[in-house]
Amino acid sequence: MSNQNKFSPEVRERAVRLVQEHRAEYPSLWAAAQSIAPKIGCSTHTLLKWVQLQEVEAGMRRSATEHPAWQAIEPSQSQDVSGVRCRDSSMPSYNARPMATTSDSCR
Repeated sequence: MSNQNKFSPEVRERAVRLVQEHRAEYPSLWAAAQSIAPKIGCSTHTLLKWVQLQEVEAGMRRSATEHPAWQAIEPSQSQDVSGVRCRDSSMPSYNARPMATTSDSCR
């Protein structure tokens, strides 16, 4: 997969500007992005993320890591779960292949 972005910065800026200019004509930000995204050739989700990023950069919106819930977590409280691979056997599995349960040998 290419590391280059499919859309130039100019196209992104224009798309974000269009959403912001026409935002009042729609019941939600999602609806505005949904209307403009096909005209640009990107997905609604992508355009919405561009708009949100621009709002964070402009100071109009807090980033996710600035949310008070994130601020309440101290580094000592976070747990490294990257090595956890076992699943409680009482939890439903939605995967095609079964995962190891607590009764199986887990690493």
